[in-house]
Amino acid sequence: MLCDDLALDYADRTYEDWKRKLDAAKEAIIQFVTKRLKSHVAGEFGGYLEGSYNICLIFKVSAKPTYVIRFSKPGLTAVCFIEEKVRNEIQIVSLLREKTTIPLPTIYTWGMTDDSPSQIGPFIIMEYIEGRRLMEALKQPTETKDGKVDLWKDLGDSRVVHAYTQIADYLLQIYQLDFSAAGSISRSHTRDWVVTERPLTDHMNSLATDVSNCPTQLFPTSCCSSPRMYFRQLADQHLNHLHTHRNAVGNLEDARRYFIARHRLKQSIDRFLYTNNNTSPFKIYCYDFCPSNMIVDGDLNIKAVVDFEFWNALPAQFAHGPPWWLTSLQPDEWIDRGFDFEALKSRLEPHVEQFLQVMEKVEKEKATDGPVALLSVPMRDSWISGGFWFNLAMNDS
Repeated sequence: MLCDDLALDYADRTYEDWKRKLDAAKEAIIQFVTKRLKSHVAGEFGGYLEGSYNICLIFKVSAKPTYVIRFSKPGLTAVCFIEEKVRNEIQIVSLLREKTTIPLPTIYTWGMTDDSPSQIGPFIIMEYIEGRRLMEALKQPTETKDGKVDLWKDLGDSRVVHAYTQIADYLLQIYQLDFSAAGSISRSHTRDWVVTERPLTDHMNSLATDVSNCPTQLFPTSCCSSPRMYFRQLADQHLNHLHTHRNAVGNLEDARRYFIARHRLKQSIDRFLYTNNNTSPFKIYCYDFCPSNMIVDGDLNIKAVVDFEFWNALPAQFAHGPPWWLTSLQPDEWIDRGFDFEALKSRLEPHVEQFLQVMEKVEKEKATDGPVALLSVPMRDSWISGGFWFNLAMNDS
């Protein structure tokens, strides 16, 4: 759909106003970090690191980047979600640190807006990780027998297989964790990890920031124990988006196409609903778990996975989809570049097959240590059945 200029202008102004406040508070923030870390060495500001939703101030000790303090970016993150987002992320990182071997940056302390320097916003102080983003490395031109191509296009490159092997291992570990509802995860009074609150997703955040009069009061307010009901909630979010997005279409034909697509998506729920009673109906999933949020060294060893906002327990079939990022762009970005559906599917298919072969190899290695819930089988089924595309449509406006 076309952009809502009012929403974009408001988001830009919100972030620019906040960024000026952040710039003015740099020295106070450095002093705050020094105090919170009980450091005996005075630190200094070492620059900014920016992502889609967050901005980090680098904290240097003895001229070496050592820590970062991370804030959510108002305007890019809906203001009404900022504190909820950070609380959820802290919980999911704690869970993954306890239950998996995924490399994670050390979190030293965190807090809400009231506890932050100059009331900047909720913060996380964590370890600084040296390296570059895996997605950047996969887009790096490399020599092949056919000339120079982006690394991710070279299906025979051992570095790509090495990177995919690590990611497949992480996905398989996460897949072993079961939950009874869709929602955010936290530790209960019995020390178990359970779903306690509503899911907060990147799709909800996108609607709240990209649509000027988004009815956020219609978003879920509690966890959901029925996969079918959760998909109906998602379908209703898509319909509410269409009804409330300002100047969403350029002509009558576009309006008709968007209207029909959203109603057909809701009508398709029972067709694509995964109902295997032998598998927990809810697994941990995040659409944004991708190479852009993985820091690697020169040999593509993953040193840390970062940015765990919008991770939730969701219907298991989201976890069953092969990674959408295997061709480095989101599927809708390929369509914007003129690829029709069949061309997009043909481009993605060899990369999906390569990843599934890697996953199968990882599963065999893991099985030597005990029973493993296989992920390659439902991933292949999702691709063949078309469930992969249904899940993508549910995730994206």
